[in-house]
Amino acid sequence: MDSDSPIRVGVLGCASIAHKNVRAIGLADGISLVAVASRSAEKATHFLRECGLPEDSGVRAVGYDELVHDSEVDALYVPLPSGLHAQWVVKAAAAGKHILLEKPLCLHMKELDDMWAAVEKAGVAVLDGTMFMHHPRLEKLREEMDKLGGPLEVNASFSFQATELADGTGGEWMDSDVRGQKDMDGLGSLGDLGWYTTKLALWTFGFELPSGVMAQPGALHNAAGVMKRGGGTLMWSDGRLARMDYSFVNPFIQDATISCKTGTIRMSDFTLPRDELNCEFTVERSPTLSVPDNGPTVVSGEIATLYGLADKPQEARMMETFAQLCADPRGEEAWKWRR
Repeated sequence: MDSDSPIRVGVLGCASIAHKNVRAIGLADGISLVAVASRSAEKATHFLRECGLPEDSGVRAVGYDELVHDSEVDALYVPLPSGLHAQWVVKAAAAGKHILLEKPLCLHMKELDDMWAAVEKAGVAVLDGTMFMHHPRLEKLREEMDKLGGPLEVNASFSFQATELADGTGGEWMDSDVRGQKDMDGLGSLGDLGWYTTKLALWTFGFELPSGVMAQPGALHNAAGVMKRGGGTLMWSDGRLARMDYSFVNPFIQDATISCKTGTIRMSDFTLPRDELNCEFTVERSPTLSVPDNGPTVVSGEIATLYGLADKPQEARMMETFAQLCADPRGEEAWKWRR
């Protein structure tokens, strides 16, 4: 791999989320799409057409094993169901391929251990596909949290009504989608949506691991035992908290509130920004409550709307970060993302 040439990436699997990341590769610097793999060449070719890539684009449609062992491919983006991650990550690492892996990473700790051992042995880069982590809004959030005395508590919700994605046959979405199948994406809403709320909580507290975790009551599961709705609380020994809920039942919500010592930060689109370049959040400084003897209750404080400005969509910035990690898999930047 020439350090001055773009990282040549192949997409291992044609999941729906891969469409936006193929677009992201096209918008990013330092990385280029060279191949897409599916269980059949016909499906891969159809996927390329859906992404607006003509047959003369130079992007090849291949099979899984062919892509993994392709000497013209430096790295793989893997949007396969999480139940298939371990076997293909181990194969990819053994073939010397850097890996951008969709979340959740796997279903069991043994799989995570196997993947990590393979990546470490091969010395390749690995990055999880959490897009919002790459938007500069987070840098602004960190600055504001520091101004407000540091974070004390996080409350985050991420949900969408899965019935809206039904195939029109009248059957429940989770009966057919991989996110409802125990052997494919058996973590359900926890893995698909709770990943983001947990990531935000850990980022807020500097990736310091909590001292305790508690599941919230009221979880719902489908007939296969896969979670449709759930929640949890992360607890730190000094009293800091993160409360999270994640659901395929509730309407579309992606709200987050970070309570600090002297104020509060709020986002209504913490995962998928309404404007992919100009992401807003609100800061309430020094809120106070007064209850006079005669008259209405008065809530006062300074409320400001701030913005995190990006030159590219967060998924394109993620691709550029991945390209940097591929160029220096064990450098200083790599350790920043190995959390």
